[in-house]
Amino acid sequence: MKGETFAGGLRWPASDAGVTESFLTVPLAEKLVVPMGQHDGTPLKAGVKKKAELQGGDLLGESETLCLYSPAAGSVTDVIKQFPKLDGTVVPAVAIARGEAESSPVVPLEGDAPSELAAKAGIVDSGRSPEPLSTKLMRAKEKGCSTLLINGVEWEAVLSSKRSLMRAFPEEIAQGIGVLKDAIGAETVMLAVSTGAEAAAKGVAEAGEGIEVTPLPQKHPQSLDELLVKGLWGKEIPAGRKADDLGILVLDLETALHTKRAVVDKQACQYRYITVTGTAVPETTNVAVPLGTPVREVLRFCKIDPTRVAKIAVGGPLMGPPLPDLDMPVTWETNGLYVLDRDHVGGGALPEDCFKCGACVRVCPMNLMPFLIAGFSQADSFDLAENNSILSCVECGCCAYVCPAQIPMVQWIQLGKSEIRAERSSE
Repeated sequence: MKGETFAGGLRWPASDAGVTESFLTVPLAEKLVVPMGQHDGTPLKAGVKKKAELQGGDLLGESETLCLYSPAAGSVTDVIKQFPKLDGTVVPAVAIARGEAESSPVVPLEGDAPSELAAKAGIVDSGRSPEPLSTKLMRAKEKGCSTLLINGVEWEAVLSSKRSLMRAFPEEIAQGIGVLKDAIGAETVMLAVSTGAEAAAKGVAEAGEGIEVTPLPQKHPQSLDELLVKGLWGKEIPAGRKADDLGILVLDLETALHTKRAVVDKQACQYRYITVTGTAVPETTNVAVPLGTPVREVLRFCKIDPTRVAKIAVGGPLMGPPLPDLDMPVTWETNGLYVLDRDHVGGGALPEDCFKCGACVRVCPMNLMPFLIAGFSQADSFDLAENNSILSCVECGCCAYVCPAQIPMVQWIQLGKSEIRAERSSE
């Protein structure tokens, strides 16, 4: 194991700004929307109909790998057939008008097997490609993964929810890690964190057994599975493959917390733990948000004036897609909210032609030539883009950040990837 980091990327100074030892709980909104697809892959089918009366914790949709529950008692105001996600795809969704209860109920679970309880609890392992935990556990067991890597690195440097989780719930996280280790029969357990989070991680390690804390430089995009594996072991995850193909199961830190509550406490998951920060935020806040809560209600709870909000990046300024509507709900795909005021969002200069300066190549953590694959996409030369490994791009945003010509490379690359995948699916 190298115990180092990857080439390229952007370095950020370590900071404890915004780190807390507790989370404020956002109360249930009067109107909630629960998308049936909060993960990669086939969405669930809505199991309720319009005008149906619900109790808190009633099933809204289920499959063998995932269940989704009503966060509140109330009535179904609509079953939306095509609800837009941030990635442009559409899924079914259930709109709910809340009744009198102002907090999410505890949903009891039955069963013993961790993968079964993970499915019943509705746990999705978040990240660039969110996936039901039960699916990841079963696949890891089939592939004989011997290493469990818990990702305690913040999604982006401006966020602080993972460091806050380690301070707020060290014992529960340690218990969850133990359950996950036993579930796949792992021999080694590692907790990867950024420099500056060692003290919080030590609390988790001391509360458990056999957890090796591995601090990594504060560097973007260190939080991605591909870069964690590359930095720690010097191994490349081939395009289209996953870390478990190399015998490593990578799971998010928050997943360990939810696992403990599902397997030990027999409770379903109803909350997402996120950071709300940015120039429009009076004070960086870490909150527990009921799944399905409109972002508008999270802003109100954090005392953010909506008239000052110019843009919200879901997850962070570099990798976060823009939020199109304040009524979009918080889901498993919400890694954080980065809220910008009007003083920090302007038209800016129009993109210029590429200077061929090489800045994007130097920072690319995947050793790609971003200017080239973005240019091919812009010219509709998708075959050439694919031949130059566009599908290996992790969309970290480093290239666009350093580009002196202000070329929106990530957007062009995203377009190219979607066109290539659409072409493949039609064959």
